Amino acid sequence: MCPIYQREKEIVGHILWYCSFAHDVWSGSNFTIQKCPSFEDDLVNIFEALHERLQVEELQVVAIITILIWLRRNTVVFGGDFSGPAEIIQKGQDQLESFWKAEQSRRTLHIMQTILAVQGWRKPSQGVMKLNWDASIDKGRNIMGMGMVARDHNKQFIAGLCALQQFISDPTTAEALAAWKMVEFCINPEFENVVLEGDCQEVVQALVSEDVCWGRFGLLINDTKQLLCRIKQ
Repeated sequence: MCPIYQREKEIVGHILWYCSFAHDVWSGSNFTIQKCPSFEDDLVNIFEALHERLQVEELQVVAIITILIWLRRNTVVFGGDFSGPAEIIQKGQDQLESFWKAEQSRRTLHIMQTILAVQGWRKPSQGVMKLNWDASIDKGRNIMGMGMVARDHNKQFIAGLCALQQFISDPTTAEALAAWKMVEFCINPEFENVVLEGDCQEVVQALVSEDVCWGRFGLLINDTKQLLCRIKQ
């Protein structure tokens, strides 16, 4: 019998989907999922229905919640405490946020490596380190990813940086923010004789100009210039 409900046979469809205790979790996790069939036995049919109705991120929620419901079942079987719906949903959200951040960082680093390859990265002089930066926008999630790669004259990887920022939708502003983050990262005694390289002409021209920048990303440019002065000193 189901180790939690104690009234029906323990089959996979019951444990993961239509057991009343599992249904409490699904009901609280997503409004769209609430409209799916509640007493379907075949998991293939269940997930086919979910695949037709849900977006990719919602399907990721389904995947992590399914795992957590199964782990709760195992915990109960082996004498552990029972986790309520709110606890499982919160744990699922925390794990998904960690996954999304790691995935965005991975994509940002991949973009940086691709750009370096496409642009035909030129090695600096001996004893000089080159730092390349770039940024990308995910308009669907309203976030940006930024990355920096430092290499020496032998193309040897020295250091890297990946970060996320919410509510940035303008590509040029994202590039300016990435440049600021990279220069801030360079305020380190180990970074001497460096060359900074970016692929956004508008940002690069603003950084090398002696004039104060009054554009939409002017504050970032001006702050970055101040940081560059500190590095020179």
